[in-house]
Amino acid sequence: MYQEEWEYIKFTTPQVLDKELHMLEGMLQGIAINNKINKNEINGLLDWCSKHELVSHKSPFNEIIPLIKKAAEDGIIDKEEKKDIIWVCNKYTTPNNYYNAITSDMQRMQGMLAGIVADGKIEKEELEPFSDWLTQHESLRTIWPFDEIDSLITEILKDGVIDEQEHHVLVNFCNQFLSDSTGMVLDLPMDNNLLRTGVCSAMPDIVFDDKLFCITGKPKKGRKKDITEVIIKLGGDISLSVIQELDYLIIGGYGSDCWAFACYGRKVETAMNYRKEGLPIQIIHEFDFWDAVEDNCHTATK
Repeated sequence: MYQEEWEYIKFTTPQVLDKELHMLEGMLQGIAINNKINKNEINGLLDWCSKHELVSHKSPFNEIIPLIKKAAEDGIIDKEEKKDIIWVCNKYTTPNNYYNAITSDMQRMQGMLAGIVADGKIEKEELEPFSDWLTQHESLRTIWPFDEIDSLITEILKDGVIDEQEHHVLVNFCNQFLSDSTGMVLDLPMDNNLLRTGVCSAMPDIVFDDKLFCITGKPKKGRKKDITEVIIKLGGDISLSVIQELDYLIIGGYGSDCWAFACYGRKVETAMNYRKEGLPIQIIHEFDFWDAVEDNCHTATK
């Protein structure tokens, strides 16, 4: 086949087409989330068009690409132009025939993040509405990278200010899972302590019966042995290593000495890799673990 035909197949199989349009839809939402679209963000959309240039004469790209380029001619994409592009995307997107609702929303989330970081700068006015979007899509919890990004944004927005180091960490974290199609190549320094906080689930739902736990780092409250005894008493079990069957990895409040030299420890990295593969392992902070223990005990005494 000619290269053009290969490219056509690549981008127009129903599953891939849905994904591309979900990504574009999310990207538009992310770019305009603070009601402003700057030149760099417009260039991000034009990059998307360039990556699909070989199929620009094929449906639906022959309708979407000219629409984006025309909207970008004056360097401003207004609300109506954005709505027009999203409307075309929705017209060609199947009603979740090829992806379930969760997968479709994850694709939109990926696109939104691509839009938010398209200009290499993340502002509070962008993060706050995106945080609201995450709250409205709690069904995505436990699915990578929802928990990580939700926890990181919650931590960053605590004081209402995004400082330079937090900005670097957030952009890098997003860069770990955004598609190469976004065109982002960002290399900024990490803050190990903030990133360690960011990998933990925010407000996790912790169940003990028949669940498998593993502990890493040094606990602030008691010893690992104490945590183990509590878990077993409440009906759970302990694994000494991170395995595919694991339900929860508890990060001790004091972290680990190795985190002074790396973003996170070996067990956390293994758990995150399993999460990337789709396994619902939750990474939880020791403080949330003890809160769940207390809630469980109160329920048992009623």
